[in-house]
Amino acid sequence: MNKNDLIAAVADISGLGKSEAGKSVDAVLEAVSGALSGGDEVRLVGFGTFSVADRKASEGRNPRTGETIKIPASKQPKFKAGKALKDSVNKSHTLLRTKMNARFNYLNLASFFLLTIASVG
Repeated sequence: MNKNDLIAAVADISGLGKSEAGKSVDAVLEAVSGALSGGDEVRLVGFGTFSVADRKASEGRNPRTGETIKIPASKQPKFKAGKALKDSVNKSHTLLRTKMNARFNYLNLASFFLLTIASVG
């Protein structure tokens, strides 16, 4: 599922037009990015937690030359799935094994995401 698919799913589930759904998805992504840039965590109960992890500086090798290079320390965005999301994915996996439509599973995940965001707000 790409961003356009997500916007279409949000529009279908919420009854919003695609333009409004696109603005909503963009606003959520901007809010999460802004919080992470500011050093905060974003906790969506049942869905998961977005956070920032510090990576230490390390040494690596240039695969072409074999030369040792220094990789600088950096901050990496991280996501840890919540229990409800894990359960939903495992349930979806079972449905896929019974040859259910995969699109149905994406819409379930998108609706779960929207419901989680709505309950936090």
